[in-house]
Formats: sequence, C-alpha cells, structure tokens
Amino acid sequence: MAAPPPPTVYDPASPSESAPPLPSAPSSVLGPSSVLQPPLSRRGSGPGIVLVLPSPSTIPPLSPDAEKPLDPEPLLKWAEEGFAVVAITLPEPEMELTGDDASASDVVNLIRDAVDALRKHESVDTKDKFALVIYEEAVVSELLLDADRLQQHGIAGIVTFSHAAPEITTSIPLLAHTSTAKINGSDVQKSNVTVHSYPETTPHFIFPSAAAYNNAAATLSHTRSLVFLRKHLGGPDFDLEAIWEEHCYWEFEARSVAKTMATMVAEPYVNHIPTMTGGIGREKLTAFYRDHFIFCNPPDTHLKTVSRTIGPDRIIGKIPPSL
Repeated sequence: MAAPPPPTVYDPASPSESAPPLPSAPSSVLGPSSVLQPPLSRRGSGPGIVLVLPSPSTIPPLSPDAEKPLDPEPLLKWAEEGFAVVAITLPEPEMELTGDDASASDVVNLIRDAVDALRKHESVDTKDKFALVIYEEAVVSELLLDADRLQQHGIAGIVTFSHAAPEITTSIPLLAHTSTAKINGSDVQKSNVTVHSYPETTPHFIFPSAAAYNNAAATLSHTRSLVFLRKHLGGPDFDLEAIWEEHCYWEFEARSVAKTMATMVAEPYVNHIPTMTGGIGREKLTAFYRDHFIFCNPPDTHLKTVSRTIGPDRIIGKIPPSL
C-alpha cells in the first residue's frame, strides 16, 4: 500500500503537527553561587562538567542598541551539547583562593562540592571523571597550582580562557584559549597542553552578552573545547547524520513544521543561502517553515547528496534539491 501524499497546506490539527516537547530539565540551585543544569538533550544523560564564571559585573555588556547574538550563554550551551553542568559564578571582588579546606570561599572547595553534586545526580552517566572550564582569567593560575586537589576530586581535563597561555603545567590535560598572537604563526601543543590563539580578542569573547563577543572565535573555541571534553570524558557522542536525516525527512518528505522544529535546539538559526531566507529564533523560523517553505515546495521535491563532511558538531553538505 502506497504511503499517502505529503500535506500541501499547514493544518495545526493534523497528527503530524503534534511533536514531542523539546528536551527540558529544570536547573537547581546548589548554593549562593552554584547552579546545576542537567543535559538538555533527548538522551537526557551525559558526563559532568564544572564551569567557573566571572562575576557579571566584570564583563562589559553589549550596548543597549546592539543586536543580541542567538548564541546561548555557556551554562545552556554545554547542557544543549549533552553535558550535566554546574556553573560557579564568582562574586565581586573575586573569591580568595586560600588553599585551606576549612575556607568556605575556596573555589577548589566549590568545585569539589560541584563534582559531588554531579556524581549524585541521576542524569550523570560517568561518575569517575569530570572536566573543568575556567572562564575567569583571574583564577586560572591559582586553580592550576591546586591541580593535585582538583585531580583528587575527579577533574580529568581543564579548559581555560585567558590573555596569555598559563605558564603552570599540570598532570591534568589542559586546553588553553588565549587572546595573544600565535608563536611562529602556529598554535602550541606540548605533552598534555594545547594552546589556541584568537588574536584581537579578549577572554570575554566567548560570552554572547559581552561587548567583546566574537562569533567566529566563540564558535571555533567551542568546537575545540567540545572535542577536548569528549576525548577526556568519553562523550557524549551523537549520530549527527541520523539527526540530519530525520530533520530532512520531516522538512521535505513528511512535511511537518512541528516535527521539523523538534529536531533543533531551543533557539535555532537557518539561512537558506541562495535566497537569503530563513529565520532567527524558534518563533521566526517556525513562521518561515509554516508560511513560506515546507508547503511551498512542489510535491516531487527530493534531495540528492553530492558530498558531505561530518564534523564534531556540524554537518556540511552539498545537497541540491530536485524539483
């Protein structure tokens, strides 16, 4: 029996427009400066990472008339990548690193508590190793000096953002993102330390809410960090091709707006380059698919893959449509 033809008009009452809800996992407050966000993926479980964030008051914000980037802040972005995340936000002035186990203001103790919370959380599927991402340059050196304690608490990899590469080496694998120019025109890699340079930026280039936000540097550093974290934590890994094929099926074959959108993150971005059409954000992209794209294609539209390159967090394909 032949499959029924795809719909030619949008019908919100159609069963095909009933999509599963987006991944949702409420965050929980661990303390005055710490928040735990479970993974925001369909799988709902993954390794744990700890973020050390600067005080918001130390980050010059975007100007009021600037267009806010769609890129989410680190806590949400890492959760969307499938990690369970604890974010520790440093107060102003910065916390003092005393190295004293009795000190409640010791960031290492906060990291220890964060790891303990992750280890106990049902969404964390790797209980013996965790990673640390340090976004506050002022505490990078002090935390690296305490690497032995961090390792005792289960930290298996560290990512840092700073002007210059840390001079302190540790037994924990380290990925350093810096704002200084490359040495001899190339990034630096030695034993368990890798240094990447993003000239003409500041360490705050990663924050979408910051005046210093740099989309190109933020995207590249995120991909590099993702590869590093997956390597040292054993995941999470996803079949991007399967996700892409599902997306194309609902967009071009079964033709469902809701189920096409269900394959995307909470706030997606699409730009169809040939016509410069698409949408930024869920509301606008839903309207584009509903009113201007999915039901406007001829019934015999199909895609033919000419080439495909698969990266750690993206697929680049040459896919001319046949009409």
